Amino acid sequence: MTAKREEIFSSFSAKRLSFNIPFPIHTSGIMLFLTVNSIQEAAANLHLTSIQGLELRLDRFPTIDLTEIQNLQISSPLPLLFTLRKVSQGGEFQGEEKERVVLIERLLHLQPAFFDLEYDTPASFLEKIAKNHPKTRLILSYHNFEKMVDLDKLFEQIQSPHVFAYKIACRTSSSLEALQMCTIVKKKNLCAIGMGKAGEITRVLTPITGNLMNFACSQEDSTPAGQLSAHTLQQVYNYSHLTRQTSLFALLGDPVEMSPSHKTHNQVFKTLGLDALYVKIPLKSSELSTFFSEMHALPFCGFSVTMPHKESIVPLMDELTEEAQAIGAVNTVLVKENKLYGTNTDGVGALDAIEERAPVQGKKILLLGAGGTARAIAFEAKKRGAKLTILNRTKERAIALGNKLNCAAGGLDEIAQHADYEILINATSVGMQEEATPIDPKWLLPRTLVLDVVMQGTPLLQAAARHGCLCVSGKELFIYQALRQFAFWFPEIDLNLVCATLRRYV
Repeated sequence: MTAKREEIFSSFSAKRLSFNIPFPIHTSGIMLFLTVNSIQEAAANLHLTSIQGLELRLDRFPTIDLTEIQNLQISSPLPLLFTLRKVSQGGEFQGEEKERVVLIERLLHLQPAFFDLEYDTPASFLEKIAKNHPKTRLILSYHNFEKMVDLDKLFEQIQSPHVFAYKIACRTSSSLEALQMCTIVKKKNLCAIGMGKAGEITRVLTPITGNLMNFACSQEDSTPAGQLSAHTLQQVYNYSHLTRQTSLFALLGDPVEMSPSHKTHNQVFKTLGLDALYVKIPLKSSELSTFFSEMHALPFCGFSVTMPHKESIVPLMDELTEEAQAIGAVNTVLVKENKLYGTNTDGVGALDAIEERAPVQGKKILLLGAGGTARAIAFEAKKRGAKLTILNRTKERAIALGNKLNCAAGGLDEIAQHADYEILINATSVGMQEEATPIDPKWLLPRTLVLDVVMQGTPLLQAAARHGCLCVSGKELFIYQALRQFAFWFPEIDLNLVCATLRRYV
């Protein structure tokens, strides 16, 4: 090891962990490696301040030049991790196994800080290289690109006295499996990450869960789903400031991809100096109950809830606010002393967004939809004195809600009978993932106000603009309902600063 690298290593403390680690570590006690696929990519990222090491995926290098690699080591202010992955474990080394073993030994003579070896590496070979190359810390890794495995059993099976740390990476097909990956890392000297889109949160949560290390890429668009760039980890998730004490918040729904909440809410946390993290967790309806029974393994403090869970989540709450109880739907959850407190900010948010443009008292509001969001809007509209009509694809649901609120209701196909509205609100999911409108655009009336709860620009709002309507997008509703969410989670928060931050980043 060069004097330069000795100086770098000795300048970092390893007191956060119970074993000696002579390399720079993350504030939470973990190390973030940037995975690179060539000498050129490594050289271009040597001085990134957002990472603590470079993983050289040597099996992906066009050529392996030991002199070039040694020169990189000399110039690098970061410790290097060598990986020469074989094909059976997801690598791209094209030679015979005996060639790979010889090359591994030659690479070890360069004394890298770390070397990643497969879990099925013979014990005799591990013992040999550990004895011959004591300055290199060995990482034993297991990859399963098809499914999850019994993590506890696997961890016990791959133990070796010659290994510094372990890495387990399995394809996760659901958020529940990702949660399993997050809880296994309570074991010492382990990195556990989920592969695939569902496993993305396991990479974001590594400073909170206690992973020993994490891996990022330089460009997300060229990597497998679920792997994040160092830039995204730092800029979106404020990664370098996360610790085991960080409070965790999440959006629960299906789908959640279109929501910008992971960007907006984390910016609010950062702006206000809150030690908190916000992630998006896709959950199917059948997974909701299991999630809430297992969530206490992580430091969750609150949730946002979106479709289709706003009504089905109600029985899982320990307490409901009066608004949530009356509406029968929850979009915001506070976790406090292991209890779940549910409220609903959708209706207030929607009506606040509308009343930024025009008052609703005495106005004829035509509401499309009868789900959780629609119910919240309907209750708040009546509360503010609007003349409400509810239309829904399933007529019976609209009538049931209309009877509860003592207002007119019917099916979407009856819109011709209610085309005298002054405010139109679309609270259906139509337009979220398809190029469609909940009603024929011919029923859009000029100079009326139209609100669509869907975040992105929808075909309905586009048609409304062409008809000369005053359009209010779901972004405005998002801002106002999120403002109320933050007030529910953090009663002492500066709401003016929250609002300004939301408007800036939405």
